[in-house]
Amino acid sequence: MGCGELRPRGIERSNPIRCSPDLVPPATAPRDHPPTAAEFEAIAHANAVFIESCLEATGELMRYLSAMDTAADVEQIRQALSPNDGLVAYGASHGSQYGQAYLERYGEHIKSLVLDGVVDHSIDLPTFITRNTLAVQDAFERFGQWCNRDGACALHGQNVGSVFDAVVTAAPATRMLVPQFLAVGRDPEFGWPTIAKMLAEVRAGNTSKVDELAGTSAAFMTMASDDPWLRAGKNALIPGVLCADWGPQQDFAAFTAAAEALMRQAPRFAWRFWDATPVAHGTAGVGDCVGWPFAARNPPHRLNIGSHANVMVANSTHDSQTPLVNALSVWLQIPDARLLIADVDGHQSLIHSRCAFEGVARFRMTRSRRRRRRCAPIDRVGGNDIDRIAHLSPHHLCRAPIGFVAQRLLPNPSRPAILQQGAEFANVSGPRGSVYAASIFCPEPGAMRHGESRNLQHPSLARRS
Repeated sequence: MGCGELRPRGIERSNPIRCSPDLVPPATAPRDHPPTAAEFEAIAHANAVFIESCLEATGELMRYLSAMDTAADVEQIRQALSPNDGLVAYGASHGSQYGQAYLERYGEHIKSLVLDGVVDHSIDLPTFITRNTLAVQDAFERFGQWCNRDGACALHGQNVGSVFDAVVTAAPATRMLVPQFLAVGRDPEFGWPTIAKMLAEVRAGNTSKVDELAGTSAAFMTMASDDPWLRAGKNALIPGVLCADWGPQQDFAAFTAAAEALMRQAPRFAWRFWDATPVAHGTAGVGDCVGWPFAARNPPHRLNIGSHANVMVANSTHDSQTPLVNALSVWLQIPDARLLIADVDGHQSLIHSRCAFEGVARFRMTRSRRRRRRCAPIDRVGGNDIDRIAHLSPHHLCRAPIGFVAQRLLPNPSRPAILQQGAEFANVSGPRGSVYAASIFCPEPGAMRHGESRNLQHPSLARRS
């Protein structure tokens, strides 16, 4: 039996991408208005020239960075380490897309698979980016609500949105930093308290913390390398992976219409839709694939797979990087898969919820021994039953229809973005809309501090499967 951590192709020592440092595209996508047709063409030209330099310096690898290609690498590793055993894997964030590609292509070799902080590859790139931007808006609203309630917030009693707007004018790097820190939710060291303190300091005229964080973020994203061609290659990695799976983006008129609708719902973060500077701004946008010179290796599609009770799909209710609607959509594409939802703020449920951590651990430990856990008997749930279901023990594996999950987790008339996600979810429910499926709901009291999961001990995680 073998155990290891995958470093996907193109990353650091795994044959890193090399590109011309003189051709790294400048940050030309405007942040205060949609690009004009001429600006759009300029982005396309700069991206195309840069990627051609990467192809010349890196070789054919530049064309083969899709999730499907990485899934083939995973299968080669499995065969080399443990050809007679099934794969036990946890794929989080973009790793969840690698997991889905492996499931679709090599599903018979999976023993247990957990997808957490889920990417949904069944939608086009503009929709994917729109969902993510709305999730950032939701996270920012949650942060503001916390500040209004909690006297420990450095901005308590102030209008958080107005403070943010003023701070962005004084320290533009804040616009990029805040969405990144929202990804860790309530964590006291890196999450909401840190964001509030940073905004308060800048508002008072002290930008030292923002400058320090911006420099740290840039150094991390570009790698600690003395080779300028490797540092430049980091700028091609996100487009290389993203565009291999979604292909070139060319429909300027359609993008403009989508961006205008997004601007009405998330005006502070709509700039992310067009962004074409993934390293400097710490985000992916439609602009990354404008001018991409190759066809998609793995175009968007719904998963074409059979029953997989050995797969769990997990997500936080408020994840600024991979919104819950992604997980619901992917879960609906995997017949008999388990669903785990952690009612916490932050990217990846396993990191932020003790209940989710323990639920994933139990699933990995028991998946090969029991096909189905017993659960509380629930015939039909709807309006009056929701409170009863919500108070079930988080350790029960409850069978509930998809409609219940949507009602329980996505009802908030004050948030159009979340309502839109709920409508989207209803539209993708398809024939399983009335089918009952196993799910775990982890309420917020089980939340952990960021990184605490690393110190937890559980027999299933100690096993070398």
